[in-house]
Amino acid sequence: MKRSISIFIVYVLIIGFSNHAFAVEQSAGGGGGGGQGSSQYKTIEVTDSQLEAGYTIDLSPGDRMNFQMEKNQAYVSVLSVFVNGAEMGVFANDRKMFYTKEHPSFSVFPNEQKFEMTEDNYYDLSITLNSASYDSKKASVTIKRINEKIPEGTTIYYNCWKYYSCSDGTKIKYCDYSNGVCGCRAVSSSECPQQKPQTCEKFYTCPNGKKLIIAP
Repeated sequence: MKRSISIFIVYVLIIGFSNHAFAVEQSAGGGGGGGQGSSQYKTIEVTDSQLEAGYTIDLSPGDRMNFQMEKNQAYVSVLSVFVNGAEMGVFANDRKMFYTKEHPSFSVFPNEQKFEMTEDNYYDLSITLNSASYDSKKASVTIKRINEKIPEGTTIYYNCWKYYSCSDGTKIKYCDYSNGVCGCRAVSSSECPQQKPQTCEKFYTCPNGKKLIIAP
């Protein structure tokens, strides 16, 4: 009987975690944080103009920023925050360490790093860790669209890149090169941009040519 109860508790915990939903927020203005969401983690939708200007926000572990990079649906998420550092997930399965200038390993994992996202041999995105607080579990992060030629001799593992194609043509990269190996993550159509339902209106044409909408 005790064994059955233990299995049931574990099952409930697993189901509860897998059904977790992110609170989606629309960012506003040139930078800064959003409002409070109803769930533990939040997702910020960053606009093209904000990405061009550079967008800064405080994020906790589990929070993420979504944005478009050409036809690619991309994101930056904070995975963990520690003293003067943070680990972030970038675009697909790429996990990167960032250290502020106060960290002794800043030269190995600098606070600003650049990423290629469009397979054109140019860096497309700059990510900067401005500060990180272990006490508050907050990381101040800035993302900005760039267009910088990748230096010769830099290896980009394009053969690791794989995409999920949405019905509107948007591509979501779910395989990437990270920490010496090609890795993939689960992806589904729920990550695709949501399509607005199309309305179909019917009209009755009067003898005088005037059209009246017929209620569905």
